[in-house]
Parts: sequence; structure tokens; C-alpha cells
Amino acid sequence: MSQRRYFWHLSPLEKWRWAGLRIRLALYPDDPQLVDEYLGVGRWLHLHGGHAAWPIASEAARLLMATAADPALPMYWRSLCLDNVYRPLDQLAQLAREDLQRLDLAQLRHRLARLDVSPADGTA
Repeated sequence: MSQRRYFWHLSPLEKWRWAGLRIRLALYPDDPQLVDEYLGVGRWLHLHGGHAAWPIASEAARLLMATAADPALPMYWRSLCLDNVYRPLDQLAQLAREDLQRLDLAQLRHRLARLDVSPADGTA
């Protein structure tokens, strides 16, 4: 979309954070590829940017769950985030080696299982 052309000057980390903010606030709810962009830049940060994979994937999972649970956002945007939260969770499952990581992953899965994604007004 056209809004991406304005962010060429940002570092990859800044692009990732800005994409996360746009997702969390549903600034461009008509752009479902924003979630793919966010997760893709996060993957790039790990593979080429020297950032640890665990915090990137963990923050992505938390952001997507928080967005999915926010009744102030459009339901289709929340559903998109809920549909994609498995991606960072799968990455975390592959990365979990230490007890604290396994505990963090279990807490994230528990949070996802108990996530309230009901519409704000009680309708679907």
C-alpha cells in the first residue's frame, strides 16, 4: 500500500516497531498484509539484524493477542490477529530450550486459550 513508501528511511527495528503500532491500533485495518510484514521484519531482525529470536517472537505473540482481545478494534482486524498468533507461538515452541522459556510459552498458550475475543456490543 501507499503508506509503506513513507517508511523507507527507518531502520528494520524501527519498521518492526512501527508495524506493530499500526497493528495494535488498527491504523490500516484495510491492509491485512501488515501482519505478514510485521512478522517478516521480525524474522529478518533475527536472521540478519543480530536480534535474539525469543524476544521478537514473544513480543509479536503478545501484540497479536492484545490486539485480538481489544473490543475497541474492528472485529475482522481482531480475527486476523487471532488467526496469525500461531506463527510466533510456533516459533517460540521451536526455540524453547530452557525452563523459563518453556514456562513463558506455557503462559502465552494459557493466555491464548482464555482470550476473550467477543465483540464489544455482544453481536458477532
